[in-house]
Amino acid sequence: MIHANNVGWKKSLLERMRMPRFNPARAIRWIGDVDDKNLKRAMKKLNELLKDEKKAEIFLMIQSEGGDMSTGFAFYDYVNSVLKQPLTTIALGEVASMGITLFLAGKRRIVTPSSHFFLHPGEFKPKGRLEDVGGMTNAVKRMDKRYDEIIHVASKGKISLKKANKLSRKVTVVTPEEAIELGLAHEMWTP
Repeated sequence: MIHANNVGWKKSLLERMRMPRFNPARAIRWIGDVDDKNLKRAMKKLNELLKDEKKAEIFLMIQSEGGDMSTGFAFYDYVNSVLKQPLTTIALGEVASMGITLFLAGKRRIVTPSSHFFLHPGEFKPKGRLEDVGGMTNAVKRMDKRYDEIIHVASKGKISLKKANKLSRKVTVVTPEEAIELGLAHEMWTP
């Protein structure tokens, strides 16, 4: 669930974090699945923030077990092609699967000591006719390739496409420290 305001949401944690320039009024919380419902909430809040201050930094706080690949890519593409304001993403707890794509959309990416990343191969649940499964398999392979490209670009080449593929084709857990070392994150906030 995405919370539009900072009403009672882990206020003590936010107050304890060393967050230069952090403005809770300009924060979006993506807590939960990467799905159309949360995308709609995030886009609504983004549009509200765009009206308020055209150049001010926007914060996206993420805790997600992942979800729909198309939804994650839609958000990533929107942020990187349309959004002109700087977006800072903050990993809180588990950021898995397509949640990582949301996280990598940030120009400034921050991890917390309790955060971790969980990569795995793309999955799909077959729908429709048996003949359609081959087409769905090809689509997932194409999306897996896009996922690897995003990881490669976000790491500024520290992670090659081959290594991104290796990381995401099996279950891989990445600690906050490893995320910084790999170029997936830029810094760590500590309470």
